[in-house]
Amino acid sequence: MNNNDNIKKDNKKAVPKYLIVLLVSAAVGFIAGLFSTFIGGSDWTNIIVTGIHSFLQIAVPYISVITLLLLILPAFIIYKKAKKLAEGWDGENEELPDDIDAKLNSVLLLISIAMLVTLFGLGSILTVNIGPGQTIFAFLSCIITFILITLMQQKAVDLTRKMNPEKQGSVYDTKFQKKWYGSCDEAEKQLIGEASYHAFSITTKTCMILWAVTIVTHIAFDTGLFPMFLVLLIGGISQISYILKAMKLSKAK
Repeated sequence: MNNNDNIKKDNKKAVPKYLIVLLVSAAVGFIAGLFSTFIGGSDWTNIIVTGIHSFLQIAVPYISVITLLLLILPAFIIYKKAKKLAEGWDGENEELPDDIDAKLNSVLLLISIAMLVTLFGLGSILTVNIGPGQTIFAFLSCIITFILITLMQQKAVDLTRKMNPEKQGSVYDTKFQKKWYGSCDEAEKQLIGEASYHAFSITTKTCMILWAVTIVTHIAFDTGLFPMFLVLLIGGISQISYILKAMKLSKAK
């Protein structure tokens, strides 16, 4: 069997599944469109919007406090455990560095989520009507949270560098990611590449889902086309930058 036959065989095998997914997606979209049209033409729209706004008015001033307790504090506790293990490492136990790396990765995951939540809180301060005192409290809380997140990033990176002297870069350096990646060995770069491709794939699929969501929310709540534009912009930048970088690397080789 030649290559053309293999291509035809793969396409023939994949087409039925693709059509099923397409039909299911169309059915879900049709139902969602009907539902959003029903919601948009009823009092439910005002009820939902008012409920969300009321909830945010209560929650926004305390988002940073909640972030501190549920994300940053656990990240600090995990970091202290990793630091204690690193200080007791004799350089011979080969499994201990992996345990330390796993803990530091957990720290980075928690503070990354904390950063996203804090950014949401900061944006909410500017869009949700709350009192002047609550606004000042919420704004100062966000600033303090940002500082704590940065310090936790620094501590995690510094501890990693102590365990791996070949690593380079400071979190305060604007070229930190480039320097850090340059100091990684081939195995680590391959790991980063696989993780990056996974993130690219997830981002592409998520943008398609969000594109559909923005259509439904526009029909139901008249949100306009700007949210859809932003979703497509993010997806477009992700895909185009990926292709351009692949072309550049291929040309260099």
